[in-house]
This record gives sequence, C-alpha cells and structure tokens, in this order.
Amino acid sequence: MIGATAFVSAVITGGALLGAVPAAAADTGSISGLVWFDRDASGTVGFGDAPAPMSGIRVDNLSTGASTQVYAGSDGTYQVPALAPGRYRVAVGTGWTYERTTPGHVDVRVRPGQTVTADFGLRGGEVCGTAWDDADGDGMRESGEFVLPAVQVTVNTPMLVQAVTDASGRYCAHDLPLDGEAVVQPQYLAQRGFGFTRGIVESFPAEPYDSKIDAITGNSHRYTLTTEALTVDVGYLRATSDLSTSQIIFDGQPAGKTTFAVGDTFTVYGSVFPGGNVPERLGATLTVPAGLRIVDRAGGMPSTVQGQSVVGEFPQRRTPGANEFIGARVVVEHAFSAADVTLTVHPGDFPDSNPANNVLTQTINAV
Repeated sequence: MIGATAFVSAVITGGALLGAVPAAAADTGSISGLVWFDRDASGTVGFGDAPAPMSGIRVDNLSTGASTQVYAGSDGTYQVPALAPGRYRVAVGTGWTYERTTPGHVDVRVRPGQTVTADFGLRGGEVCGTAWDDADGDGMRESGEFVLPAVQVTVNTPMLVQAVTDASGRYCAHDLPLDGEAVVQPQYLAQRGFGFTRGIVESFPAEPYDSKIDAITGNSHRYTLTTEALTVDVGYLRATSDLSTSQIIFDGQPAGKTTFAVGDTFTVYGSVFPGGNVPERLGATLTVPAGLRIVDRAGGMPSTVQGQSVVGEFPQRRTPGANEFIGARVVVEHAFSAADVTLTVHPGDFPDSNPANNVLTQTINAV
C-alpha cells in the first residue's frame, strides 16, 4: 500500500502551449496535480491509497478552445507548464471505467508565475481472498487448517492483475476497472503437491463451499465488478493419485472372444480412470498388433491415430473415479498369433501411488 507522502515528490512534464504565450517565463503559469486510487472513497489522499499512473489529463483553454493532453507518471502526478494566463478546464480520463470520488473535471484560472492544482480521485473494484490447505477435503475452511503463502493469483478482468498471497495466505487485487467481469485463476500447485479441493462449479457459483474455485477448471465464477469488495477464497488439498487402467473390450464381439478372422471389423476400447482425492490430468495410449489396421479413433477421450496406436488426453482435469474410454475402430488384415493389445495410462500431475496398474494387456489371435 502507498501512503499520501509517496505521491508528492516526482513531477511529470509535457503538453503543448495553450493559447498565446508571452515570451517571459514569469508571464506564464502552470497546472499540476495528482490522480490517485481513492480506495476508501474519502475524496482525499490517505494511507492505503495508491497512484493512478498513465491516467490522461486533458486541459482545454476556455477562451481559445485549444487543448492538450498529458499523462500521470508512475507516482500519479502530472504537470502542464508554460500556460498563457486564462481560464482552463482540466479533466481526467483513464481508458477504463472507474468511479470518480472527486469531480471528473474542474475549471481553474491560471495566473502569471503561479501553479494551480487540480487533483482527481478514482475508485475501482477489489478482489481479495485467502489460500489455505483444506486438510479434510470438504471445501470448508476450518480452525486448524493452515494457510498457504507465496501462491500467485491472477484476476482476469479487462486487464490482467496478479497478486501473491502473503504470510497470512491473503491476497488482494486492487483498483480493477469496472468495465466487465472478473475471473479468479489461482496458481495450480502440483509442484508443491496440491490440487484444488472441492469448491463451487464454475457455472453454479451458489454451492455452499468456502473455496470459490472449480476444482476441474481452476477458475472461479464470473463476477461482475463493482466498488464493493469481492471475497474469493482458494482451497487446496494435499493430493493423492492412482491413475489406473480398467479393462479392454471388443465392441460388437461375444464376451471373452479373443480369436478373430481376417476381414473382421470391430472396435477396441480401453478404459482408464483417475483414483486419488483430487481431479487429475488423464490421458492414455491404446496400441493394437500389427495384424490390425486402425480405421478411425473411438471413445470419449479426445485422441488421434498414430501408427498402430491411438493416443489421447483430456484438455481438463477429470474427477476421481470417472471411467473414461479411448478406442480404435480396426479391421483384421492378416493372421497373427498371441499378440497383445496394450492399454497404458499416461502419468498425471502427481506421483502415482500404484504404478503397477498403469498398463493392461489383452492377448488376441487372428486366423
């Protein structure tokens, strides 16, 4: 946070001369001021407020109609020097929508050898929250559960704003433009061994969880930004993972059939599922013997044909226990004996507790 004293040191100069300017510098005046984010809407600069850099200041000579524009510097200050004496209108604009806590424009009189001050207060939206370790995985923040510092949180609005949780697990994104919606996208902490705990589903934000992050997408609901502060807490869960193959089946063939005839056409399906306690990245490879020709991919998992294999992966994490299928439509082209159909589940985001179930084979024949 930046206090009032941080605003008063630097000066930004610029702008064209407005109106006829006498030759002597003593015969001209200037306009200067500050544009700041007035977070408490007090109308005055105070502790916790912040500068509003790159805010545009337009100055119009009310007698001649001439105008110019300058921009506030990183400390929110601006200056328009060497102005002919007269009456001017000074107005603020940012390119984004903010509430004004002071009038959006003021009329001033510039006198020789003097500087007139025109300050402007703006107020935007605010999104804050706490990241914590949801030890019991219920999506509710409870006594004794630890907070998580050093978590990066992106607040996606008409501009991208990034914040990092402090030692108390707290983050805040301030001064957000009021032009549209905000989506909170916290860092996925797989490298620290955490997935997202159960929370709201992105499209159903009314669910009664303290964690406001969809565990599958990693996004919050879309919030409409106003000057009322939003609280979006982020729950994480120490992940356990067991990605597993389940079965290989031959669709359209009698159960237990393992010998096929040249010319037969059928679909081979393999099913895999994520075990563990958090949604997990899920992909698989289904490989068929050289005597089979893959005609097309099949199954609900997005996949592509790559030689004798179909390789796939879901673009989003999958819920634990969800059985998913990858498949290949095949034709038997020549005879073979005791060859394997192999189903392999891909590594996920977390260490697998039981790698022995990552591969499944089914021996088949063709005559």
